[in-house]
Amino acid sequence: MAAVRASSGTSRKYIVFGSIRGFVHRIGKDARRELVELLVQAVGSVKGAAEKLGVSRQAVHEFLSGKTHPRDELVEKILEILSFEHQWFRKRALEVLHREMEVVVEGYAAVMELLGPSRDRDLEDYL
Repeated sequence: MAAVRASSGTSRKYIVFGSIRGFVHRIGKDARRELVELLVQAVGSVKGAAEKLGVSRQAVHEFLSGKTHPRDELVEKILEILSFEHQWFRKRALEVLHREMEVVVEGYAAVMELLGPSRDRDLEDYL
């Protein structure tokens, strides 16, 4: 179970994703495109990235152009592939994920602020 600590006022709260899939689902389109770009760089070509993902070269081009974005399962596969690549690619992928996690935490803090006194309720009721 993955958890992220977020500050809400003076108390600390944890966002529990349940699994990596819970987090991957919240990754935005721009970050997904960045991860595809990293994969293409890591394997050396669009063709290589397409083969690794089991999709067409056209699909990879569409991911890169922003016309479409990879579904959650493909993002998980990209992260798995990048985790075995050179340290630079792992570091860049983690930077992308860190930025996305900050967005989730900021969103959580905003929701907690809006909930006011009722913020001790289960956050999943609101997501």
